[in-house]
Amino acid sequence: MMTAWLVMAFILVASIVYLFMSVQKGQVRRSDVSSDTFDNVRRHEIQMEEEVGRLSHEESAQLLRDLSSETKRTQEQQRQTDITEPRFTRIVLIAMASFVILGSVGLYQYLGYAKEVVFTERLQAKTVTPQQVESFLAYRSHRYNRPEDWYYEANNYMKQGEFTKAEASYLKTLALLPEESPDRVNVLVAYAQSIFYANGNKSSPKMEKVVHEALALDPNQATALGLQGVAYFSSKDYKKAVIAWQNAVRHNHNIAERNTLLSAIMKAREEGDISYRDIPSVITNAIAIKIEWDPNKVTWHDDDTLLVYARIPGQKVPIAIRKISPQALNKPIILTNLDNLMSTQTLASTKKVDVFVKLSSIHSSDLTKGRVIGIRRALPSNSESIYSIKVSL
Repeated sequence: MMTAWLVMAFILVASIVYLFMSVQKGQVRRSDVSSDTFDNVRRHEIQMEEEVGRLSHEESAQLLRDLSSETKRTQEQQRQTDITEPRFTRIVLIAMASFVILGSVGLYQYLGYAKEVVFTERLQAKTVTPQQVESFLAYRSHRYNRPEDWYYEANNYMKQGEFTKAEASYLKTLALLPEESPDRVNVLVAYAQSIFYANGNKSSPKMEKVVHEALALDPNQATALGLQGVAYFSSKDYKKAVIAWQNAVRHNHNIAERNTLLSAIMKAREEGDISYRDIPSVITNAIAIKIEWDPNKVTWHDDDTLLVYARIPGQKVPIAIRKISPQALNKPIILTNLDNLMSTQTLASTKKVDVFVKLSSIHSSDLTKGRVIGIRRALPSNSESIYSIKVSL
């Protein structure tokens, strides 16, 4: 980068010098042309005056000699003036122009705009590498020292698996973030995760302290509750681990994370010999749905997604929703009392439900949009059976 900058600076200075030299030569040529033109016109006038008899031959010859001498003296004076007087001016002008241009380029580089422009171009062209992303985020965080820049850097370190670096960046984010910031809970949770991963996926007093701070701000933060359960499980307090993980399940709408938590709950129940009488299951109602279709009539597209609704008969607001891709239809879809994304009511609030299947797009974030392609009415809200719904487009 420095070599390229020096080459660019040299080209700029050379261009400026060439411009001034060209202007100077042009001025000299115009001066010479002006002197020659005056000499030719005056000679013609002397010749005409001699022909009409106003001047004798001797007078004409003398005037021509004087004209030649004067023209020569004038040209020499002009060249001397061009060499001596403007030299300092030309040097000053060249130096000032070079300073302004190079200073502007240097300031542009110093302020970092060039780096941001180059990175943006690479990002738009999709040619940016992970190393370039890491370098750019580190540059921004150290240059601007803003909490959001340190947070982005920390997130990138987490993606790269560099958890110790992420931990340091999250700590810097928290130091710069105002205490009353609504983002503080999320940063604390991310910081706790980085501590957990950097410690080899093991709990530690440091992590527990950060989790406690996060839960003090938001007692229902699902990830923090999950980490709290890990801490209890590590200390063999299995009952508290089950309670913490069940609370995490209640507030976590990510299906994959919820399934992981449910598996962890089963493990804690086994280790602590905890029955459902001791701690009731977090899932009180569940209904399994199997989607069926005729391959000759139904063709799924890459951007298709299915919305499976459970509604109380006569009501419009779903009390359970699952978003499923066609690739996941090879196994039953389980709707539970935890899937109430749009209603305060759950499957436990009713005895019977109507189940709808809607065809939507993965690009839509609106869970109410879609075309109904299948329906099954008056199903029990809690059953161990698997109910099939045939869909058609």
